[in-house]
Amino acid sequence: MSATPGLAECGTLDLGYIEVPEFGLADGARPEDVRFELGYDEEGIAAWPTFKQLLDQGVIRTGTKFQIAIPTALAVVGVFIRAEDRSTLVPEYEKRLAVEIANIAEKLPTDDIALQWDVAVEFGLLEGAFGPMPLPKEVILDEIVRMSSYVPESIEMGYHLCYGSAPTGADGRGRHFVEPGDTSLLVEVANAISQRAVRPISWIHLPVPIARDDDAYFQPLDRLLLRPETTLYLGLLHEQDGAEGAQRRIATAARHVSDFGVGTECGMLSEPRDRIPYLLRLHRDVSVPEPARP
Repeated sequence: MSATPGLAECGTLDLGYIEVPEFGLADGARPEDVRFELGYDEEGIAAWPTFKQLLDQGVIRTGTKFQIAIPTALAVVGVFIRAEDRSTLVPEYEKRLAVEIANIAEKLPTDDIALQWDVAVEFGLLEGAFGPMPLPKEVILDEIVRMSSYVPESIEMGYHLCYGSAPTGADGRGRHFVEPGDTSLLVEVANAISQRAVRPISWIHLPVPIARDDDAYFQPLDRLLLRPETTLYLGLLHEQDGAEGAQRRIATAARHVSDFGVGTECGMLSEPRDRIPYLLRLHRDVSVPEPARP
């Protein structure tokens, strides 16, 4: 944001668990004067040769996709841009996202890549974690769904729904904006994506806090309405209680939804590097019930 022409730092935003610099239109600047340069295309294209080399060497299994994860427009504008400028700058930000995704599609083999939309700040806004909600719920849902329209169908695409994971604790681990009371809001957003997206959705990932192995958390999944091509992933793997805790959460989840995969709650970015092999083995070692067959 600080390097973006047309923007100026204008204060600090307290998100309740972390403070971030806030930006707005510079004096005399118009929204069309703002020139976002995000770099998601540059980073993805630069990283591809390493992935391809490992793929060719057999280190990475054939058929594995090269995943590029990008926060939604509101995930960035909704935090770093002051409230009075958000509605005018979201379209400018989305224009740049569209350009960078087009660059990715042009430079990389689209059959071998996947793009994931990271949806986190939206849940902070919807839950009121950052103060009074500045946007109507329907505007937020429309923005989440609209992200799908920027990705060519030749690229596999999915959504990671998240309650945040900024490493704010002394141990460096991530922490949510606010702990979800249950999966109700997650299901509402997932259903909106499924009903409105203009292209196939390959996966949707939902977080499961370590303490939640109770039916109350998973019960809203009874209302989940995903498309046939969409795989549900539940982020119920936690290093702290390993396979035993994961199996307990899996057993409860299976009473409310079938045919799901598993993952960590919010990826592995905040985990210590030396713990990644353990987490990968944990993915392998847990057992998910087979879906019921008609």
